[in-house]
Amino acid sequence: MTVRAHFFASSAENPDVRAQITGVVTADRLGGTFGAAVAARSAKSVTQSAIAGYLKAWTEEDASTSVGAYQGPVKVCVGEHDPFLTEQVSRDHIMAIYPGADFESLSGAGHYPPLETPPHTAAVFNAFFGSQTI
Repeated sequence: MTVRAHFFASSAENPDVRAQITGVVTADRLGGTFGAAVAARSAKSVTQSAIAGYLKAWTEEDASTSVGAYQGPVKVCVGEHDPFLTEQVSRDHIMAIYPGADFESLSGAGHYPPLETPPHTAAVFNAFFGSQTI
């Protein structure tokens, strides 16, 4: 396991690591209090095994074959300041699975748009879902 992988894996049991990761994926724009709050919320609401499972799914599994057959409406959003799930990564990987998806870069947000820019994120999704007929 690489040092980076070990660091991320340790976040399942260490809220301080989760807080550090939150800082990284928000480009450290929101300060340590934001990272600590996100870590505290996750410690209260998500089990360690769930976090470990999420990490494994995000880093080791390929869900594209199971989700690619979906034909309904898709909205792909990426925070403009997310240093990992960037616009280019999203276009190269997610839009390849859902070529007809509606894509939007969310201004002012990093990796957690609903927490970082809640009114803007809600407006984007309300507009999208309000325009859909399923």
